[in-house]
Amino acid sequence: EIMNLNKLAEYLELSKPSLYSLTSKKRIPHYKRGKKLYFNKAEIDKWISENRIKTRSEIQEEVMSYVQKKWKL
Repeated sequence: EIMNLNKLAEYLELSKPSLYSLTSKKRIPHYKRGKKLYFNKAEIDKWISENRIKTRSEIQEEVMSYVQKKWKL
């Protein structure tokens, strides 16, 4: 599914200026045809998933795993 800027702003609940900023900084996947911006919904969903914030417990598990490997506990 291809979305224009208005549909994406509604989908992500972001302002159009915020989306323009993300596209100009090349921080969000997009396509440009002339002066129009387009977005592939599947790519946007993947982009959202890639920016997941880890929970404290996930970070603690990673630290413990690293320490165990480093010190061979």
